[in-house]
Amino acid sequence: MHAGSPRRIHHVNCGSFRPWRGTTLVTHVLVIELDHGIALVDTGMGTADCARPARLGWTARATRAVFDTADTAVAHIEGLGFAATDVTDIVVTHMDFDHISGVADFPGARLHATVGEFRAATRRTDTVPGRLRYKPAHLRNMLDVNTYGRDDTEVLGEPARSLRGLDGVFLVPMPGHTAGHAAVAVDDPDRGWLVHAGDAYMDPSRVVGETHPPSPRLRAAEWVFAVDLDGVSDSRERLRSMVGSGARVFCSHDARQLRELQQETDRLVRRECAGGV
Repeated sequence: MHAGSPRRIHHVNCGSFRPWRGTTLVTHVLVIELDHGIALVDTGMGTADCARPARLGWTARATRAVFDTADTAVAHIEGLGFAATDVTDIVVTHMDFDHISGVADFPGARLHATVGEFRAATRRTDTVPGRLRYKPAHLRNMLDVNTYGRDDTEVLGEPARSLRGLDGVFLVPMPGHTAGHAAVAVDDPDRGWLVHAGDAYMDPSRVVGETHPPSPRLRAAEWVFAVDLDGVSDSRERLRSMVGSGARVFCSHDARQLRELQQETDRLVRRECAGGV
């Protein structure tokens, strides 16, 4: 099925974490209205894990994950007036549990990931970190997986991979946080290029500059969860270049970036309604 191009993009929180006092991290998921269906960029927490948090083990407890079915992607989609069966595609930045927990809620969707990330996730038993971040219960629910190993195009000066059945949505490899981590670039008809950087960075001040104050704790988290620190540094540099090219770049877990984009989307919708569009 050819799902077409993005028509409207919604920004939702599909899972919160409170790793330390006074801080709440979000899980920024994109709900992309297409010509024919809905695409998600990541899924955040799913209904099965909200019902049984214990199956995620130590990692969810250590990050103090909040399990609320109202924050699942399927709940947000229904709140927007769509159904879970409308989701045709899921594009993942990477396969850490907090990014793909909700895959099981959309059994009819095609999943798109880099071949390096899919390989790392399916070989999770090779290392202790792999067993902590990748969960077999999630992998078993990936029924229609499309993997991409070769760059075949360019987005904002960066090598990228076009996706089967989707126009205007691209994987841009950004390894470091995980072996096959990627940003997802989306050609938004309202705002131009949006780049969901996943966990390529956690401290926004490293990429988007002075509008976000530095966070030593988030910088430490970047280091703790990375599999390749040189790769993380290189990916941040490339994302800064994309910002310089005019893209709107944001990461998965920053509440401020999510709130700003939600407010912009709300203004666009109100403007259309006022204009009778």
